[in-house]
Amino acid sequence: EDEDEDDDDDDDEDDDDDDDDDDDNDNNNDDDQELAQEKAALDVYLVLAKRYVNLDQGIELYDRTVKAPGLDKAISLMSRNIARCDPVKIIEDILPENVLTARIGTFLNHLYNYSEYEMHSAAIEKQLLRVQFVNLKYELTQLQLRQQSKIATVPELARLGRVKRSLPPIDLGAEDPNYHVACTRHVFESGYLVLQFHVTNSAPQGTKLHNVRVKVESLGDADLYAHEAEIPLKVLPNNTTGSCYVVFRTFSTVGTVTTSFAAELRFAVTQEQYGDSHREVTTGGPGSTPGLGPTYLEEIPLQNFELSTADI
Repeated sequence: EDEDEDDDDDDDEDDDDDDDDDDDNDNNNDDDQELAQEKAALDVYLVLAKRYVNLDQGIELYDRTVKAPGLDKAISLMSRNIARCDPVKIIEDILPENVLTARIGTFLNHLYNYSEYEMHSAAIEKQLLRVQFVNLKYELTQLQLRQQSKIATVPELARLGRVKRSLPPIDLGAEDPNYHVACTRHVFESGYLVLQFHVTNSAPQGTKLHNVRVKVESLGDADLYAHEAEIPLKVLPNNTTGSCYVVFRTFSTVGTVTTSFAAELRFAVTQEQYGDSHREVTTGGPGSTPGLGPTYLEEIPLQNFELSTADI
């Protein structure tokens, strides 16, 4: 019976995965439909302009003295909606080959000026994005410097020497919405790797986390990373963020190797008691702390993360 229950659980998980895949496919299909509708909305002007031009079949368009009402309507329509029309399609598909350039000179000049405006706007947007990138890079550098300065104040890490580089933080999430974890990977010149885990305690008021640490296991080649130490965070009150650390010794390898790591947030949590009231915000093995409510041990799985030897 237990085996049947396990099989049922596996089937349920597979069904959940299939549902997630179906949701992703539905979202992609919706996006494709929206793009198709936008394209159709833009092409309607070209289709209408083409029909106007076809009204002039048999008219000698190279003769400027001959009236061409269909072409005039098409040019008027495209001039009013020039931002919605593709210039290449206008020239290749709409304008007749035998039309006299002098007849459509004003429109071509308008089309050229608009194309120049679009190119100029794109160049300005490119510069703005470049400035934004530089600003974000500066902010990231300042954040890394602050994190490295914080590492320098941790006595257990002082023996590792200088930080060679710090990689951008990655979000590891948490199954419990009361807690959030991000990881910054610091590479030292001495060959050590320090994982700094930024833990945020968003649990209700009076909830304190004790002996906060992250258990990390390499899922790849054990010869690349040797676990050396854990530096837990002693206390983390609610609505605060603190850091705990895991130290690995790294070893050289041939080529580039990407290794996955599994992580699990572990801590003891206590809830302050006010009079006769006490709110339990977690579950686990009960204990007791003088002046506080029951103590519970928590183990919360985090998202796996990767590290490449190219970053070291």
